[in-house]
Amino acid sequence: RFMFTELFLNEDEATWKDAKGIRKLFAHPLFGTIFMVVIGCVLGGLKLSAIWALFGAANQLLAGIALLAVCAWLGEVGKNNKMFFVPMIFMLAATLTSLVITIINKCKLIFYHRHCPSFGNYNGFAEAETGAMTALARMKEFWQNGGAFVLGRSAVNYAIALGAMPEDAYPNNVWGGGGGEGSDLMGDDPWHFYAYDITHPLWNGLKTYPGAPDNAVYTLDKDYTICNTTSQYGFWDTYGGGKDAFEAKTGGRALGGDNSVSSWELKGASGEFGHGGIICFGSGLFDWNSPTPYTSNYHDNMGKIMLNAFDYLTK
Repeated sequence: RFMFTELFLNEDEATWKDAKGIRKLFAHPLFGTIFMVVIGCVLGGLKLSAIWALFGAANQLLAGIALLAVCAWLGEVGKNNKMFFVPMIFMLAATLTSLVITIINKCKLIFYHRHCPSFGNYNGFAEAETGAMTALARMKEFWQNGGAFVLGRSAVNYAIALGAMPEDAYPNNVWGGGGGEGSDLMGDDPWHFYAYDITHPLWNGLKTYPGAPDNAVYTLDKDYTICNTTSQYGFWDTYGGGKDAFEAKTGGRALGGDNSVSSWELKGASGEFGHGGIICFGSGLFDWNSPTPYTSNYHDNMGKIMLNAFDYLTK
């Protein structure tokens, strides 16, 4: 409330009484209090329990910042400030840890997209992606408690780390990832793939190319340059039986591809598809950045697919 009030005070104005015009109303303590309470209730969905943890953490964080300010001031004037070090560090560390835990507990879905040299097996991914593997225990706990994942490109291997796919069920058709963003420039009819079931919630409300098959999914536009890192399943060897062989091997459900499976879903820890599950986008067509200018039309489908995935996996 104090910070809100100070937003409407000039440097030569000590209190709300010194402010002029509409600023006098905004700087009034009663207005600021009511405004912040309303905002807090809205953010908390009118549930005190939803905002109490954040309120408490913010309150304690302010205490930590106050200790920091006193510590800095004493040091500036040449006085002994060492007695503030331990309580300041403890207050800040405990409060920030609490905030991080609260945020993670409120999280419903994690999006992990990895554009890098593709890995021909799971062990290559696990050895290279040290950051993701360091967090694995916490990510497993998140997934086992109903949290969902959307994994992109090389990150689809993380589904194996989570235990959602067998270790030997890694994609067998991988390439790209080196040498920067530039690869293939799209023409008048951009690349696309086909949904195995166009009625799946993931494909709801997408823009489509005039005259294209009903199950065609477009995510690129004319003049878009794709980097084209790919981690998908080609229909040969173990997967020579097509999507049925893929589903039998991985335990997943094929969602899209082109004589391949380039997008698929995996069951949640509950053993069911949907809520708390995992969606994998291994195709290069799920691309987020073009080094060449283009007018976005079908690329808008990327955002729509992500929103569809969020709704499907969290509701």
